[in-house]
Amino acid sequence: MANTSISGLTGGAAVAAGDLFPDVQTVGVGPVKVTAAQLKTFMSASPTLVTPTLGVAAGTSLALGGATIGSNALAVTGKTAVSDQVLSSLSYARATPQFGTADSGVSAVNSSAVYVSVSSGSVLAVLPGQLRIGAASGSPTLSFLANNADAAGGDLFLYRAAAATLQLGAADASSAVAQTLQFQSSTGAATTGPTSTIVLAGGVSASGAFQIQKKVNGTPTTILDWGVTNGGWSFPAGSSSVPGVALGANGSTGIYSRSGAFFNITAGGTIVLDASAGNFIIGGMLGFTTGNSATGATATNLVPSAAVLALQNSTTQQEFRVFQTTTGTKYKALAGDGNLINVSGYAFTDGAAAALGTLTNAPAAGNPTKWIPINDNGTTRYIPAW
Repeated sequence: MANTSISGLTGGAAVAAGDLFPDVQTVGVGPVKVTAAQLKTFMSASPTLVTPTLGVAAGTSLALGGATIGSNALAVTGKTAVSDQVLSSLSYARATPQFGTADSGVSAVNSSAVYVSVSSGSVLAVLPGQLRIGAASGSPTLSFLANNADAAGGDLFLYRAAAATLQLGAADASSAVAQTLQFQSSTGAATTGPTSTIVLAGGVSASGAFQIQKKVNGTPTTILDWGVTNGGWSFPAGSSSVPGVALGANGSTGIYSRSGAFFNITAGGTIVLDASAGNFIIGGMLGFTTGNSATGATATNLVPSAAVLALQNSTTQQEFRVFQTTTGTKYKALAGDGNLINVSGYAFTDGAAAALGTLTNAPAAGNPTKWIPINDNGTTRYIPAW
């Protein structure tokens, strides 16, 4: 029979399992015949593809390493890029997460909650309008709640089931870092800034209290108090050198309470006003005191620390007036002029009578050496003096 090249053979139909192919086997047997089914079995046992070009997949699932389509997951080693959603109809408990290790990972327990678990315990829970840290339910360590999860600008609530402390920064340490709690501000020279409001806790009858404390050697000390001590604002008593309320940059100028019964103003560490029940002392030199502060007496005494009470101004004449009534215009005045006394609004009482006046003695012989003027409601009268 004459030799014929393969290209010269007549084209056949689709390969069938029973089609025959010549084969020279590695053991030196041949040529022998093999079927298409034998070739398929050989190629399926250990295929090796080198830069293949694959067409459209014939199926919608992959099962590798002995997995069964419809019941096993797809295991991938290394990074995997997914261009669309990865959906799962499985419902795993937090102790057995869907993604991660056997007891740590991410779980969608139901259609409205996603949990992150570590060692079978939830450390983060995301629910509509809520973010819980520390526990998925019950009493989480910290929760963020929105009163309207779907609306932009809904209020945010920081929630904890028990009494809570909000601390900025790490735990107390010997070298603490400064912290700042700040509100949003407006920018621009012509922009009016917003109002920053802190709403304190209260009750039906406006009960409740507010305190600001400062830690001293690790122990909180109250520096501002409303409603805890006496129902109003309370400040530390302080001292003349460290007042309870300091004014300005000078820490020794401000307001404090001496011995708990005095109201004091200090300037540079020196008391400039000292007030208590029935007493009012200015500069340690001039004081006002009631006659009997315990019984509410109305008498008022002017008590200077020295024997001189002076009204003095470098350019203007001074005058001390004593009015007849609190609302009238009648008064006597000691002025820094040449008169002994001035009266206004009325005249001196006329003490004249019918008796014959005599002058048979004087401090010195002769006429008075000075006639002292008195302003008698505009009329100048004189008192003789030797």
